[in-house]
Amino acid sequence: MELLQKPVTTAFPLKRPRLRPPSHPSLTLQFTTFVKFLRVMGRCPLTIQPHSRQGRQVEYAFKWLNLPFLFSLSSALFISTICIVSLLQNGTMGFQLFSASEIFPHPRQLNDYPESIKILQNSPLTNTIVISFEVISIIHIIIDYVIAWVKAPDLAKWLNRWNSIEDEIEEWCGISNNKKKPSISKFQYNLSLYYVILPSLFFGTLIASWEFDLQYPIHCIVLMAYSYSGVICYGLEDTKAIIMFKWVEVGFETILVHLTSNPTTIINTSKLEHILTKIRSQAHHCGRYLAFQQLLLILVTIYFSASSLFAIVTILSGPVGDSRAEIMQAMMISFSATMNITKLYFKISVAVWISKMEKRVAVEIKMAELGNQLHNSLEQRVQVIQS
Repeated sequence: MELLQKPVTTAFPLKRPRLRPPSHPSLTLQFTTFVKFLRVMGRCPLTIQPHSRQGRQVEYAFKWLNLPFLFSLSSALFISTICIVSLLQNGTMGFQLFSASEIFPHPRQLNDYPESIKILQNSPLTNTIVISFEVISIIHIIIDYVIAWVKAPDLAKWLNRWNSIEDEIEEWCGISNNKKKPSISKFQYNLSLYYVILPSLFFGTLIASWEFDLQYPIHCIVLMAYSYSGVICYGLEDTKAIIMFKWVEVGFETILVHLTSNPTTIINTSKLEHILTKIRSQAHHCGRYLAFQQLLLILVTIYFSASSLFAIVTILSGPVGDSRAEIMQAMMISFSATMNITKLYFKISVAVWISKMEKRVAVEIKMAELGNQLHNSLEQRVQVIQS
């Protein structure tokens, strides 16, 4: 009876206690959600491991043949294979890697396409441009994969350096662990939603609708994976670049807020100069890390935008007139070109805002130093008068 009344305990509890996340996580800890998203898409083979005892910080490491590495590698190979197979099977190049069967349907003939597509395919120049859209997109996706994997160790070093920088900023500003820290989680969520997820749903659905046929379920699965993953990969690296810019902005903004909210406080200029030097170094390393990938993306954006405008003019000047198919095709191409230009402008605006934030910090430092000099001179005058 006594044994029945006592609670039974085991060395392996059936229900694990839930670990509560820290109330004030660091920047590196807030970035883990986006890193996991990149890992699912095969873009980030970094391992996440704890850095501090309080659980507020994490550090990233590039390790060969561990679980995150193998998972990210499998995703990268799967998506790359899907893109290449779909390009050769159903793409605009006109090839068919697998013959028509119960799995893959017969290729669409020219008469099956709407009049707007026929207009673009009548001229060799416009037909080449249409084919190049899809080919360049797939090549760009694969090159982005190579760049992301080659530069993964550099990304880990860049992220880990923010742990010490954040500690120094909190120490200089007097921010305790109980106070609210800068947050980028909401910014990352909104950016991923409006910059990656929603555009991929819109354009992925349009791409898949051209060849979607429920009589071939395997073909539909491959087509949907190709349509959505291709568009997502196109915006992921751009999103990561903007988030990295945001980190630099948060570093300057934290210092600026402290300077403006404590104008009478005597600042430690040597310590502040050391922190600002580290943040500027992070901005420099960020630029070097993103240079080749962003240059490639800008060139692709310029090519797509210019070619899209040329395609719109070709469609509207065709012999069919103002049919509904032409208008829909022109609207889709116009929206794609406008969105690419808007993304480029937004990215440039974020980089320019960082420069403005740094200038504002410099102005506040000069004003604080001038205030310190006036304070010291007044104290000296008071001492002279009293003596």
